[in-house]
Amino acid sequence: MLKEDLTESPSLKEYFSEVFSECYQDVRKQASLETGLSLDTFPVDSPFTTDESLNQDYLPKQD
Repeated sequence: MLKEDLTESPSLKEYFSEVFSECYQDVRKQASLETGLSLDTFPVDSPFTTDESLNQDYLPKQD
């Protein structure tokens, strides 16, 4: 699991932060392809922080 890898090698955390946005763009495109929804349906910037994305128990607040 990525979270465990980052704990074992703290120097990877900086790299993860650097590539997070790029990875999110890849996932955004994949989600669009898999769902058939327009790419514009998905936010351009990740609505989650790097820490939130690593937390399996994180649930976004409901408005």
